[in-house]
Amino acid sequence: MKALPFSLFLAYALASPLVANELPEDVTGALYQKAKAQPQERAERIQLNEAILADARKCLAEHPDVPPSAASRDILVRRVMLPAAMRLNRDEPASPAYREQMRELATEVASSTLTEGHRLVEEKVAAASLLAEMEIWPEADHAPREASASIRKLIERFPLKADDKTSAAFHGQALVSATRLAVAAKEKSLADEFCKDIGGSYLSTAGALDVLSAAGHPASFEGELNTLDGKTLRFPEDTKGKVVVLDFWATWCVPCVASLPHVREIHEKFKDRGVLVVGVSCDTPMAKETPDDNRAKVAAFIKAKDLSWTQTYSGIWPKVAEKYGVSSIPTVFVLGKDGRIVSAAARGREGELIERALSAP
Repeated sequence: MKALPFSLFLAYALASPLVANELPEDVTGALYQKAKAQPQERAERIQLNEAILADARKCLAEHPDVPPSAASRDILVRRVMLPAAMRLNRDEPASPAYREQMRELATEVASSTLTEGHRLVEEKVAAASLLAEMEIWPEADHAPREASASIRKLIERFPLKADDKTSAAFHGQALVSATRLAVAAKEKSLADEFCKDIGGSYLSTAGALDVLSAAGHPASFEGELNTLDGKTLRFPEDTKGKVVVLDFWATWCVPCVASLPHVREIHEKFKDRGVLVVGVSCDTPMAKETPDDNRAKVAAFIKAKDLSWTQTYSGIWPKVAEKYGVSSIPTVFVLGKDGRIVSAAARGREGELIERALSAP
């Protein structure tokens, strides 16, 4: 499933009745497209990103009536300017000017008053995490300093409020980012503390499952899936002792269908080594389809494509997908022999992760 196109997202933002003044869509859209065309050569890349930031600042200067609370301004700073500043800092890490520029833009994104928007939670928290990282590692070649205080300050930016789903989303994402920083800074007790909270309430948060694994607290994959031949596959009871590859896919998903030959390769390579590949269909009835029609369509597709590994079908977005934060497909999980999640972002590196899981006790 593809992310919402920038043009549609921007059009939605500009249609918002909450803010009268917005930046012109043609200018911001052009900047976004320009930012996507990153050259391979470092010097050319620096030149391009400097130009992007200069044009973006010119746009802001020409529209002083557009407040920071305007969605289009937030999108420009968050999606175009901050990434450009990060690329410049990555290409010239010794430049104090580039570092300070990145800090200023990250501060604006992290301090934004907006709470709704496509990927806003992840990107706003990522900006706050970048600020914390800059505090912990003031210079790339130095050891971390005062890591604990900076990491806790990151979480304090996004407090949890009672009966507030929005605050919970931000708080959970902050916990994930804070845990990642704690692991990098070797603050084990802090990482352990945060993992307990993530495991209890935030398993569906983006990046949560992989950061739990990195911190030494991999989550157990628990739930049920029904195979197309009517059997129930229970996790982890029915798969203990096997390494499991879960491929979340759908017949309507072009990237999913394109990756099926790769999934077949994984199945053929590892099927005799205690590895179970499971296709998890995310198909649901479309238009005037009945549930039976949709099920028959999926079954026919699987037969026509000779998808010989285990296939499951729910007729709805699978409950385990909701529980473990699968919001887009294709997505691939690798589970260890103990039923715990080795990775929830295994697509493209299945072989490496499977070998690691097979060699584990």
